Amino acid sequence: MIRGFTGRLIRAVVAVCMGVSGAVLVGSGAGAVVTWTESRSSGPSTWELTWSDEFAGTAGTLPNSSKWRFYEGGVGNNELERYVKLNDPDNAAQKHASLDGNGHLVITAYENTDPNLRCPNQESATVCAATSARLDTYQKFSQQAGRFEANIKVPAGKGLWPAFWGKGTGTLVNEMDIMEQIGNANGEAGKAHSALHGTDDLHLTSTYTLASGNFSDAYHLFAADWYPDHINYSIDGVSYHTIYRAQVESLGKQWPLVEDFYLILNLAVGGDWPGPPDETTPFPAQMYIDYVRVYQQTAPKVNAVGAITNHNDKCVDVAQSNPPDGTVIQQYTCNGTQPQTWTLATDGTIRAFGSCLTVPATAPGSKAEARACVPNDLTQQWRVEMGAQSGSVKMAQLYHSASGKCLQVPATGAQLEIQPCGPALGQAWSVPAGPTNHWRLTDGTGTTAKDFSRNANHAACASGVTWTPDAVRGTVAEFSGAQSCATGTGPVVNTGQSFTVSARVKLPGVPLTGNKTAVSQDGAQQSGFYLQYSGSLNAWGFNRMSADIANPTNNTGTYGTTTPTAAWTHLTGVYNAADTTLRLYVNGTAEGTPVAVANPWSATGPLVLGRGKWNGNPADFFPGLISDVQVWNRALNAQEVKSVALYQ
Repeated sequence: MIRGFTGRLIRAVVAVCMGVSGAVLVGSGAGAVVTWTESRSSGPSTWELTWSDEFAGTAGTLPNSSKWRFYEGGVGNNELERYVKLNDPDNAAQKHASLDGNGHLVITAYENTDPNLRCPNQESATVCAATSARLDTYQKFSQQAGRFEANIKVPAGKGLWPAFWGKGTGTLVNEMDIMEQIGNANGEAGKAHSALHGTDDLHLTSTYTLASGNFSDAYHLFAADWYPDHINYSIDGVSYHTIYRAQVESLGKQWPLVEDFYLILNLAVGGDWPGPPDETTPFPAQMYIDYVRVYQQTAPKVNAVGAITNHNDKCVDVAQSNPPDGTVIQQYTCNGTQPQTWTLATDGTIRAFGSCLTVPATAPGSKAEARACVPNDLTQQWRVEMGAQSGSVKMAQLYHSASGKCLQVPATGAQLEIQPCGPALGQAWSVPAGPTNHWRLTDGTGTTAKDFSRNANHAACASGVTWTPDAVRGTVAEFSGAQSCATGTGPVVNTGQSFTVSARVKLPGVPLTGNKTAVSQDGAQQSGFYLQYSGSLNAWGFNRMSADIANPTNNTGTYGTTTPTAAWTHLTGVYNAADTTLRLYVNGTAEGTPVAVANPWSATGPLVLGRGKWNGNPADFFPGLISDVQVWNRALNAQEVKSVALYQ
């Protein structure tokens, strides 16, 4: 959507920057570098929400003026719309940009019937074909680096040009186009475009094509992940366009992502690229925006467990068990064992056997090894960055904080090394997904238990839940035995499918009478699961009711064999839909007998910390300390559960 950048030049740049089969080229000629073909989004989230608009409000309400302004300037690219101003008569602003009452912002373009309405084009003053709206966050919100995303349904029609993009607050020229879509001209209905533009005639673009259907058929998530050394564009979680700073600078161009950017939403009409509307264009045309969210990369709190594989389908591997310092970290045939089960921890380390993936030196080619973990040691700090991908496997880069380089498979040999980050196939890693939700319960004040996952499904706690210091775990949540915390929306997991739930718990003393539930998820009458202490058995348990009815019979549970104590205990409950079994792990070790679930019904209520539900009423309140509650929408295997339990 760059001003003064013509459609003809845009198409020329696409021809330069796109190779066949979706391979991305940066630059042109003999110096161009081809990345691997991309397909799916990468790895666990490292983002924390910094700004958003969910567009909640009454139908007909203007967008939040503390977040958005109506753009009142001219247009370029020989576009044929006039953007309404906030104070235009006849409620024009509301008519062209307002909430629909269902959680959406709607930007509407109307066909112009006034022969005297002129478009303030840069190129010429001509009669407008339409009136529309352009909103931006200029002088209201801006951010340098992070994730910028919007869930949008675009209109269909010749000459329509919806866009979601950003501009630099200082230069007002540097530009990232996260989504541009140009109606249905020339087979464009199933295509969307992204671009990066700079002050020194830098124009790098790419195109994403839906496998079937058109972009106007449904909402699609358009995102840009902006890192210090590259930017990655994706649609519906599918990465398709990655641009690296080093490559841009190798072309003799300046890297444009060096300032805060503000955001823009608009529905343009006409212009050099889409061409003018015609009698088939369906006015009024409407662009629906479900939400806009901006995240900042945390430092870096990933929290995931599992194997890390490369493009050769080999695994990152510790060369020996219980490794001494200096043990080689290598690529090796995947075998599902503990040396290949890694924890991408919340402190930025990557761990196996309690040791950390370390590169002690910073020069290119420096080798990776296992060493004892040292707090805040940058040689052991890693950041998961979304990059290009290969085939159907999720891919990411692993950025080494001390060197600013990326983990790579060597050209020869097996020991991994670091090299300058770029579109090298050897830097493409499949990393395990983090938990879908994570309540650390370290909040310390207030009545909200923050969900540290990107889903941000925070839990509201009743007044009987307090924050208390603990000698082992620091600040934790203390439950009185009569109160609980519940998420604002539910369900968190589909209990009819595979899932895993874990928590660290501490009771004041045992044995106790009655059941004491640490984590559950509400159904109408019963909880969909109970991760709990059983007073009648004096044992830890993971249970499910046979049906969501009053007084169900033939209920299912698996119980631990280790006698509970008043010490901190890590509990994990796993439901595997593949074999319909419940499994319980205590401190990372499988206990009890896996049991089959005859009716794995789905509980649709909120996830609850500190109680269960029985016959429609709160029950089984937990009297003690709870910390580090995590949920996955898959069944963790035994090695993964052990790694989660071991990492503190």
